[in-house]
Amino acid sequence: MNKVDVPCLFNEALQTLNRASTPHHKSFLRYRVEVNQLELELKEKAQKRDTYKLLSEQQDGFIKDLQDELDRAQKEASILRREHADLVEKVKVFEVTNEELVVVANDKTSQVQQKIDQLRKEMDEIQVMADGWKSKMDLLHSEKETA
Repeated sequence: MNKVDVPCLFNEALQTLNRASTPHHKSFLRYRVEVNQLELELKEKAQKRDTYKLLSEQQDGFIKDLQDELDRAQKEASILRREHADLVEKVKVFEVTNEELVVVANDKTSQVQQKIDQLRKEMDEIQVMADGWKSKMDLLHSEKETA
């Protein structure tokens, strides 16, 4: 090999290396662009994840508030049902007491009516007796005047 052949071989090797590195460099640039795009997508997805996480936490808080409100409403409904049952029981007791009073009142009214009827009969008997005595007195009076 002579002195001219070495630089020539070097140039050829350098050109071959450049030709081989060009596709590699193009691939590297393409991959770099893809990596940048993927990094942007990853950031967007991370932002969306954070947004969804925040919305989920807000939703969980809202659901917890609704659950608490539902629990309070159920407790209040339970209290109202017990109060209603107590009132219904009191009304039943009142109705029974009222019915007993009506029965007692009817019995008393019946007893008073019977007593009135009895007294009328006695009064009629006394009236009959008084009429009998009056007629006897009239008879005695007329016999006295005749005598």
